[in-house]
Amino acid sequence: MTASIVVIGIGNSFRRDDGVGIAVAEEIARRCIPSVRVVTLGGDPVAVLEAWADAQLAVVVDAAAGDGAQAGRIRRCGIEQLASMGAVSSHAMALRETYELGRALQRLPDRLVVFTVDAADTGHGVGLTRTVGEAVPSVVAEVIAEASAATRDGSSPCSSGCPTTRSGPLW
Repeated sequence: MTASIVVIGIGNSFRRDDGVGIAVAEEIARRCIPSVRVVTLGGDPVAVLEAWADAQLAVVVDAAAGDGAQAGRIRRCGIEQLASMGAVSSHAMALRETYELGRALQRLPDRLVVFTVDAADTGHGVGLTRTVGEAVPSVVAEVIAEASAATRDGSSPCSSGCPTTRSGPLW
């Protein structure tokens, strides 16, 4: 059976560290991992619902800011732990509420994993800060490990390339 896995990088590449989800997603897309679809989004809840609907596994990567944030810290959780993490998305998207909407509309993945990277700077500008940029390879490795675990029962090779899908504005 071919696994249905989607990696969703959420963020804004023109707001410094808020682009970390996009950076991780783009790096994963470059690797053309079998059975993995990569999507980058600006945070529109409807686009998230469309991206993860019917997936076996959805992995969401986003920047986090707020109380207790420590620049470059990586956190992994399921949707049930999201509210207790302390830091929240660095922009207006509320992933927990999007998940609940998806539940009501029956547009959920079988399993959801969320990775956040605590942001240092979400001001205007292009490029990640050094600390957050240094976290990207670790997040990429963790996301790939999640995808590998989900496909251990077998997968098909990437037949038509693995482009990153952009949905909605990233600014």
